[in-house]
Amino acid sequence: MKTLLLAAALGMVSTAALAATYTYDYSASFSSRTYDATRVSLTDTIQAMGTITGQITLDDTVIIEFSPNQIRYVAPIITIDGIDMSLFERLPSSLTVYNDSANSDALRVGTPSYSSDMDGRYINSLSFNFLDDSKTALSDASLPISLNLGDWRDSILYVDSLHYSRGVPSSTYTERDRVTFQFDSLTPVTPVPLPAGIWLLSAGLAGLGMVRRRKRG
Repeated sequence: MKTLLLAAALGMVSTAALAATYTYDYSASFSSRTYDATRVSLTDTIQAMGTITGQITLDDTVIIEFSPNQIRYVAPIITIDGIDMSLFERLPSSLTVYNDSANSDALRVGTPSYSSDMDGRYINSLSFNFLDDSKTALSDASLPISLNLGDWRDSILYVDSLHYSRGVPSSTYTERDRVTFQFDSLTPVTPVPLPAGIWLLSAGLAGLGMVRRRKRG
C-alpha cells in the first residue's frame, strides 16, 4: 500500500513537471477594420470597446517538432474581458513558433477549418500573430519566449467573422469582417507556487487515514 501511494504521489509530481503554462495579461487598442459586405454583431461589439484587455496563456506541450527552429505547441488560450468566449466558434487550435524562418521569426496561431456545408453562416474567429522581421526576438523556438513588445514589429490580435457558403471549400469563405487590435502591453502573470512536497504530504495523510480505518475495522 505504501509503495502504491508513493508511486501515485511521484506520478503527480512528474506529470506536473512535464507541462508548464505561461500566462500574460494584455491590453490592445483598436487599429483597423475591413469588411466585405455585412457587419455582424460580435465585431461591432468588440470594435466599440476601443481598448480590450484579457489574458493569453501559452502551454509548452509540443504537438510536433518540424525542426529545431519550428515547433508546434498545443493551443494557447485567449480571453477578452467582458466577452462571452463561447460566442467564438473558432478559437486557436495550435501555436507554431518559427525561429530563423525565411522572412521573419513568428508566433502564429492556427485555427480549425470547417466543412463546406456551413450554408450561409458567419463564423466568429479569434487569433493573434507576433512577427519579427529583425529576427532578434527569439533565441530558439522553445517556450517560454520573450514577448517584450519592443522586440516585435507586429503584435496583432484579430477578431474575424467569416461568411461560409454551402459548396465552397472548407478553407475559403465568401466574406470577411475583420477587426484588428494592436497589443499595447503584455505582462507576465507570476504563478503562485505550491510547496514542493504538497503531493507527497497529501498522499501520506491519505495513507494514514486508510491505515486507521483498517485497524478500526
